[in-house]
Amino acid sequence: MYEHFELLMRFILPMIRVTFQPHYVASSHSLLITSTVHRSQSQNVEDCLDKLHTIVLQAASNLVKNPTPPEQKKKVQDLIKADKVRWKEEKMKRSTIKQARSAKHGFDD
Repeated sequence: MYEHFELLMRFILPMIRVTFQPHYVASSHSLLITSTVHRSQSQNVEDCLDKLHTIVLQAASNLVKNPTPPEQKKKVQDLIKADKVRWKEEKMKRSTIKQARSAKHGFDD
């Protein structure tokens, strides 16, 4: 149980602070979870543990990155290619304009 505590403190707790602000107590750096659903204390404790489990799972799932689908990768590559072609065309156009300017004034003589 305690071997994963360091992992929890390092990665998941900051996400819990941001995601579940109402439960986080900054002065004691802890989570405050209450339950008054049941009449018995043991059932309320069990309910609090269920809530904590849900909070940790949601915070941890926010850290998991889904892999990029191949279609998205192809689309990005196509956009990069199109941008390079556009940039090259603009550069050639600027080059042509500059060459035309220098040819008018006879600087090549």
